[in-house]
Amino acid sequence: MVGKGVAILFAVLLSVSFSHAAEVKLINERLDVDLQLADAPKIEFRKGQTFSPRVDSVNQWLLVKVEFTVKKNLSAPKMEAGKRGRVFFGSSIDDVEVRVRVLMDTHFKRDQKAVYCLYSGKTEFYSVKCDGKKHLAVMFVPAKLIDRYSLMHDGQTRKMSKKDFMAEAVISRGGQVLARGYCNISGSKAFGNALLQVPENLHIVGGAFPRSRTPWALIGFDGFDLEKEPFIPERD
Repeated sequence: MVGKGVAILFAVLLSVSFSHAAEVKLINERLDVDLQLADAPKIEFRKGQTFSPRVDSVNQWLLVKVEFTVKKNLSAPKMEAGKRGRVFFGSSIDDVEVRVRVLMDTHFKRDQKAVYCLYSGKTEFYSVKCDGKKHLAVMFVPAKLIDRYSLMHDGQTRKMSKKDFMAEAVISRGGQVLARGYCNISGSKAFGNALLQVPENLHIVGGAFPRSRTPWALIGFDGFDLEKEPFIPERD
C-alpha cells in the first residue's frame, strides 16, 4: 500500500511539473518592460464638467507597461470522468500574477552611492487567453507617492524624469516564475545590487497600483486581461 501511495504521489507531482512546464512554454520568457510618465486622465461628470482638485501634484503618474506574448494553444475543453467531473479549458492560463518593483533615485547619497525608494505591487488575472497575441499589463505609481519621496534638501519637491526610475516585472503562477523583464537597468544582478541601496523605511509595499485602482480603470477595459480582486471572506 505504501508503494502504491508513493507511486500516486509521484504521478501527481509529475503531472504538476508537466503542467508548469507547458505554461512556461506558452508565455515567452522575455518581457518587454517600458516606463512612461503621464498625467491622470480627466474624469467628466455632470454635463461635461471636470473635477478640479485643490491639491495638484508636482510629478506625473509613472506607468509600468509590461508586454508579453502568449503562444497559441486553442485546445478544446475536456471533461473529467466521475459523478462530479470537472471541465478543463486548456485555451487559457488561469491565475496569472504580474509583480512589479520600481526603484526611484531619491538623489540622496549614502557612502557615495545612490539611495533608492522602492515601490512594489502586483496584479492577478483570472485568465490569459492563449491566442498567439501580445498582451499588456500596466501598473501605476501615483504622482503623490512620487512627490512624497522626491523631496530636495530645501524641502521642495523635485520634478522626476523617466531616467530616475528602474523597473523589474515578473510573471508567475503558483509561485513559479514564467517570465521576467527589466527597464532602465541591465538585469537581475544589477537590480539586486540596487535593492541594497533601499533604506528599510523606503520600501513602499503596495505603492505600485493595478489598473483597477487608478483613473485608467475604465479606459479600454476590454482590451486588457481581466483583473482578479483579492479574496475577501464573507462575514456571518
